[in-house]
Amino acid sequence: MGNIASVHLEQGHLGELFHNDRSKPTKNSIFKENKIIVDRSATEALDLYNKLLKERTDKYVKRTGRKLQKKTQTLLSLVVNIKDTTTLSDLEKLANKFEEKFGATPLQIAIHRDEGWIDESGQKHINHHAHIMLMG
Repeated sequence: MGNIASVHLEQGHLGELFHNDRSKPTKNSIFKENKIIVDRSATEALDLYNKLLKERTDKYVKRTGRKLQKKTQTLLSLVVNIKDTTTLSDLEKLANKFEEKFGATPLQIAIHRDEGWIDESGQKHINHHAHIMLMG
């Protein structure tokens, strides 16, 4: 797992699932010849999210007798700066560490090698990164 350079964790949004698997077009994808790698489609991840949300909400209501607050954060987005050699397996290990340590269940992992920029001399600069969506 030595291929991880840095991570950024913040509240996630369901629309990110569709960005991650490219089922929703994005202007960030400028190197169309570079394929993305995704472990679960947006619809599969959304189905899993809804299933887990219902299970966790039911447990919470049973335990506390109260409804889950609307502002409760249930979806986390982890953006990972990676090397060009980082694999889906490397990221699965990282996602599993988050699950072990914080109880955050991985919903979707996507490697993006299609984003970046072209400099003045025409040189391509690929922004190698991955998205890990977690049920918090």
